[in-house]
Amino acid sequence: MDENKISDSLIMEIVNDAFPGRSHEQVVPFALIFSGVMWGRDFRYGAVPEDENGAPVLGCRSEETYRPYLSWLADYLYTLEAEPSKEQKGLCKYVSRMVPEDVVLMIGMNAAMYVWDIDAIETWVESGEPFSAYSQEMKDLALDGDWEYDEDTDRELYEVVRLELDEKKRNCPDVRHADVGYRVPLSIALKKIPNKKGRIDLLNQFYQAYENYIMK
Repeated sequence: MDENKISDSLIMEIVNDAFPGRSHEQVVPFALIFSGVMWGRDFRYGAVPEDENGAPVLGCRSEETYRPYLSWLADYLYTLEAEPSKEQKGLCKYVSRMVPEDVVLMIGMNAAMYVWDIDAIETWVESGEPFSAYSQEMKDLALDGDWEYDEDTDRELYEVVRLELDEKKRNCPDVRHADVGYRVPLSIALKKIPNKKGRIDLLNQFYQAYENYIMK
């Protein structure tokens, strides 16, 4: 579903009510997400800091690693010079017009919901299975469950996920941070915040939004 199709929809009414004072361009990304449109990941920029022992911080399992990681990330994204990927080019155009607090919420939501959306496909891609095997499984499930399967849409998504995972394998195979796939749009928002504490707060809001939606 594109922007034109949702302009006069009930979803737009709900989103406009939830974000008073925002322009149409500033709230459209939320409406797109709730309509089922999501932006994929970009794994070109997978740098991580090192801990006190010199080991890369591949994930955060405690507050003791989480807070230093956010501090490092607040600086990294503030200075990151990067052009958006083809997949995230439209997203970044929206982000450039949005309030930073809205950006981190929207990207956190998108990141979590995208993970849910591609979960089955990612498993099949990681196992090395061709799309034909996956699609046949989905057709069988659809037949048993009496629901319609959109093979063309899944074929396109399967290829997107395959390319994402190839890129992740090349650049940051073991990194588990949820922000890694969305660092370019996040950096656009954070560059509007010269105060480091403000940037850290925004990154914390991103992770809170991500955790809230990944658990739903």
